[in-house]
Order: sequence, then structure tokens, then C-alpha cells
Amino acid sequence: MKILITSLQNLLIIRKRPLRILIRLLLIRLGFNPEESMSIVLTNNEVISRINNEYFGKKFPTDVISFSLSDKFDPDKISGEVVISIEEVISNSRKYHVGSAEELMRYIIHGLLHLKGLSDFTLSQRIKMRKEENLLLNFLEDKEEKLFKRIFK
Repeated sequence: MKILITSLQNLLIIRKRPLRILIRLLLIRLGFNPEESMSIVLTNNEVISRINNEYFGKKFPTDVISFSLSDKFDPDKISGEVVISIEEVISNSRKYHVGSAEELMRYIIHGLLHLKGLSDFTLSQRIKMRKEENLLLNFLEDKEEKLFKRIFK
């Protein structure tokens, strides 16, 4: 399973190795095909606002956007991309009194759940999404608590 992590922001220095390990654990737990590839892009509000406007007609930043890029005829192609605003990670980690690593992992989980077909348009869908996020966060924290502390330099 290939995991490409690209950081296009300068707010936090990311250690890609522990982050990649955590993402791999999530992909396995969620049943992604081991031959699939995943791209995680860490960016800022300016870039994610442009993406949000271009693809969804919304002229404001958001925390996470997922794109399914699956191509059953080309298994080497990246199967999905999750774009995350690190500015939103920092802002919301302060707002909700959680660590930045936990908030980042929540966004990654959220994006991966969208790629697995979960939606969050209605209240009941948001409740289900949050429940799944919490289960997966707890799974990661129980399994690899030390890695959480090593995501940021």
C-alpha cells in the first residue's frame, strides 16, 4: 500500500514516517485494498478554499476534502486523495481542547470514511460519522499512542 504525504504548508513540521504508519493502520482497519495507493495533502486555508470553490462552489476554507480517484484498470494509480487544512487542525484543536495530532488524525479518518462511502449531509449521518471517527481514533490511540506524540516536530 503506497501512502504519499505532501505538506504544502509551513505552520507545522510533520514527521511523515509515524504519520504514514498510522494511516496504514487505518487503511487496513477500513478494508482498503493493499494494492491501492493513497495521497494525503496537508495544506493551508488559502489552498483548500480554492479547491472548495473550484469543486464545490463554496468560497471558504474547510477542514478536509476527499477525492476518490479509483481506477479499477490501473491499480498503481492513486485511489484516493485527502486534502487537509493544517490551519483548521490548529484552530479546531484549540477550540475543542484536543491535541493537534488527534485533530489531524480525526480529519484523516473523516476523509477516509468519505472514500469508503460514508456521508455527513444529514444529522443522523453526522452522528454515525462521528461515532466511526471516535472508534477509529480510540483504536489508534490504544494501538500506537507513542506515534501520536511523534507526528509533529
